[in-house]
Amino acid sequence: MVLIKGTISRYFTTNGFGFIRGEDGEDYFLHVSKVKSATLPESGYTVDFTPSQGEKGLVALDITVTKTVQRRPEFITFGETRLRLSNIREYGIAVETRTHKTTELKPTNYLVNLLAAAADDNFRLPIEETKMVPTYHKYLYISTRQNHNYRWYEDESSFSIHDKCKELDALLSNTT
Repeated sequence: MVLIKGTISRYFTTNGFGFIRGEDGEDYFLHVSKVKSATLPESGYTVDFTPSQGEKGLVALDITVTKTVQRRPEFITFGETRLRLSNIREYGIAVETRTHKTTELKPTNYLVNLLAAAADDNFRLPIEETKMVPTYHKYLYISTRQNHNYRWYEDESSFSIHDKCKELDALLSNTT
């Protein structure tokens, strides 16, 4: 008999049966008892099989799983936080601006200060100047379908927020 290639389009693990879409475009019934390879069938796997006509339609015999599909993990970990990938609605990297007070020595002009001191007995040399200085902090944010929001700041996290964002890109763009 002739072997043909196909892809398992649906497989019901609990029932032990499913369907293969053959390279000829036909759908074949698959039963786990007809699998001769050590790898059990799953949806998305490619197989070689012998096509046959059964009582109720086309069936696959002598099925060998030839290629498996790498499944994405169910969870991803961010430090001590573990999230289910399917719950992630939105994510990205953003920047937060924070301001803080800083005190600096004030630049002085010696001649101007000398003349001011000569004209006014109560003159005191301005030594310090207080300023509000902005600082910028990058963070990875995640919003879930349950409306939980998470933030991990680049300078406070035990992991690289850029690497985690790339990992999310790879995992969430994979729809298998």
